[in-house]
Amino acid sequence: MFSVYLKRYRLVLISAVLLAIYHVIYSDFYPNRFGKLGHDLAYFFPNMLDGYYWQKVNGLFSIPWFTPSFCGGLPKFANPQAAYFSVPQFLTLFVNPLLAIQLTATLFGGIGFFGFYFLAKNIFKISTATAVFGATLFLFNTFYSHSLLTGHITFHSYMLAPMIALIIIRPANTKQRLFVDSALAGFLVAYAYYSGMSQLLPPLMLSVLAIGLIYGLLNIDSFRLRHLLLKFVSATSLAIALTLPSIISGISFLKHFPRDFYPLPGIPEISTLLLVLLESLFWMPDYIYANTVMVNQQWKLGRHEFEFGITFLPLIILTAGCLSFLYAGTFRRVLKNINPAKGFLAIALMLTFLVPLLLNYYSVSWNTFLKSIPFFKQSSTLLRWFSFYILPVIMLTTVILEKESFLEKYKKHVAIVGIAVVVMINIFLDRSYYHAQNYEYEPILKAYAKSGGKGFAPKISEISLLLDGKGTPLPLENRNNSIAKGFSYMFCYEPIFGYRLESFPLKNLQPGSVFTVREGMFNMKNPACYVYPEENSCAPGDHFKADQKGALEAFISYKPFLFKVPLKQKIANLIAGFLLFGYAVFFSFLTGRFIAKAVSRFQAYSRSSD
Repeated sequence: MFSVYLKRYRLVLISAVLLAIYHVIYSDFYPNRFGKLGHDLAYFFPNMLDGYYWQKVNGLFSIPWFTPSFCGGLPKFANPQAAYFSVPQFLTLFVNPLLAIQLTATLFGGIGFFGFYFLAKNIFKISTATAVFGATLFLFNTFYSHSLLTGHITFHSYMLAPMIALIIIRPANTKQRLFVDSALAGFLVAYAYYSGMSQLLPPLMLSVLAIGLIYGLLNIDSFRLRHLLLKFVSATSLAIALTLPSIISGISFLKHFPRDFYPLPGIPEISTLLLVLLESLFWMPDYIYANTVMVNQQWKLGRHEFEFGITFLPLIILTAGCLSFLYAGTFRRVLKNINPAKGFLAIALMLTFLVPLLLNYYSVSWNTFLKSIPFFKQSSTLLRWFSFYILPVIMLTTVILEKESFLEKYKKHVAIVGIAVVVMINIFLDRSYYHAQNYEYEPILKAYAKSGGKGFAPKISEISLLLDGKGTPLPLENRNNSIAKGFSYMFCYEPIFGYRLESFPLKNLQPGSVFTVREGMFNMKNPACYVYPEENSCAPGDHFKADQKGALEAFISYKPFLFKVPLKQKIANLIAGFLLFGYAVFFSFLTGRFIAKAVSRFQAYSRSSD
């Protein structure tokens, strides 16, 4: 009996063990051995406390357009990195921010694991052992895990990629299924945007498209490219429509503070660029070497910027598959039987694989061209586009392990040994770089604990500026912690204005009470002026006027205040609201019908049993 249950629930048991190992490995860094956290949590950790304050005052679903907590008042909803509508922020309603991040890391690791497993098993028809091996590779990819260790908690949405691919690729035999799949994928992409991962969405969606092309090549007789593209475009369009309020406000904000003053680095030698990619993907990232061959840099990049690791196992399997393909006559047979459809899909797939390499290649003319494109010219590096390779490369690995005839007898054994090797590599991987991260998080946890007390009302009362013995401001790692004392740090850590606040409009902001009046202005910026200056008769960075005391008092108490928005913002809000309501009604109807059918079947079963 035990063996029957073990066989039936083996996937659950295996996944539970793998996720437990994953959780144990990475819990050691929350905090690390020196009692600190990743440096970028200096930005996101205080923002989670800020979001929690807003939740306490206004409820979960009220939009936090602005925040008084940093730089004397800033936009929040218009900030592309704002993660208010996200799982880690939601979890702060129940647990402290540190535990919320830990739970999010393991939860989305599990989502990525099962997403890849069902993508491989149900869509690509991969056997259980091989699918679990691929899912394990994806679970332990270092781009996800190590990005979170340095503090990029918005990257948790990256693990939704296999699920998005599964929904988009699976056949839709009816219009209702097509509609439902497009909606589900669109909502997942919209979540990724609202969770603050806007910069990674292009490479993520490109990897989803690559997975679709791989599926098409393997199933050329039944594959319908137009169905794939229809779902892909429909899901993307819905995601854009749902996120339109944030996109419109974000564009309005960012157009006043373009970040095009940073050079865009790259590697001028193709062979060297490939070497850096291969080391980062299949081995330990040699970031010291990578920094020596990269040109047009303003700063040296840390190890975390080169983390895309999926271990050396996929390289071995892919190499074995390629050798078999070339020397077993397969290559000649493929060339002989190639048709226009296969040729088109193969070329399209190769082009997707070239995109991240091209974006990180450097030549003067090419770099000038990239800096002329609005999306790219705002970036200080495009290395994160290498994250594109993780999902397609792992899928190709599982396909070769499953399909190649010379591996057929050994695929189960290779998969089992491969899972064990992946786990052992990750247990013993040198992560001293991440133990050296130095963000001091305790003030935020203490403030969070204090805020749970009866009658607590969050409020920003002063603009703060702390200097060291040399008269320079606090290090970036600790500046935003001022929120814990009810202060808004004057020179906060906000990359929108540049990593050194190069474009921050300080104007007459000074340390002291927010109610201090100078030249007819309070000592607190009106954040509406950053986003909608014309509609609110002000300029970006302007302060609340002396006759706006009521609005200022509401703002510093984490309450909404009246401000004007342009017509396009109102239209965007209406579109997103209408879609949310419409889809809520539609899915409620489907859920009700599903429950009714389940009850009917249960009743029929009960009558037949009698």
